[in-house]
Amino acid sequence: MNTAMSEKRHANQENSWVDLLLWTFIVCIVLGGSYAMYLFREQISVFRLLITFCGMMVVLSIASQTSAGSRVVRFSSAAWVEMAKVTWPKPTEARHISIVVVCAVTLITLMMWLVDSLLTIIVRNLLG
Repeated sequence: MNTAMSEKRHANQENSWVDLLLWTFIVCIVLGGSYAMYLFREQISVFRLLITFCGMMVVLSIASQTSAGSRVVRFSSAAWVEMAKVTWPKPTEARHISIVVVCAVTLITLMMWLVDSLLTIIVRNLLG
């Protein structure tokens, strides 16, 4: 049992060094990309956007190899599965719900304006 715990601790130490190395590499890529964007500021913006997109894909793929990144990937895939289970309203239902919300907000706003106006009148009359 002690051997298993020792091996697990050793594996965690190796993972932490690998994670540290990967995060250092990611920071270097981001800093290098920022410097490249500064150097190529006169270039066509579509070219810069394409390079930025490719750089982000590289950084995300490297980050997903870290322990924190793998947890994010697992969470994202679980969230995607849960989103597939959601029953979304049809466009007509969404429109009707939106109309109800707008009417309720308008009504509450008018009521608050009326109360505020009445209280303002009362306070002005009391203060003279």
